[in-house]
Amino acid sequence: AYAILEQRSLKSPDSLERLREFARKCQDAKVDSRAIEYLESQAPDAYLDPLLASLITEPVRLPTSDNVMDLAVIKGQLLSDPRDPFNRAPLTVDMLEPLPELKQEIAQWRERKMEEYRSSTQ
Repeated sequence: AYAILEQRSLKSPDSLERLREFARKCQDAKVDSRAIEYLESQAPDAYLDPLLASLITEPVRLPTSDNVMDLAVIKGQLLSDPRDPFNRAPLTVDMLEPLPELKQEIAQWRERKMEEYRSSTQ
């Protein structure tokens, strides 16, 4: 499409450059989504959020059930229902316990796996 627009002068050079940048961003997003799928397929269960099965980036412990979840996921859950999703006990965001050691462990694992992913896709 870009070549046709350029060849027939249907768009200004600025518009063509914006189109090229948009296409590059789309390609990057496609690669990113594949990398995320790879990470989630390789992740130990302890690194996956139990509700969404997505890789945890900001782990927190729910003190009412002792489960570990991603902060963004549990915040979203608590907006609609202020109870622990595992035992229905009352729960608020300020009760959540951050887990910095687990966060660092997941980040290190993620970096190792991304290195593996990059080397396998080259």
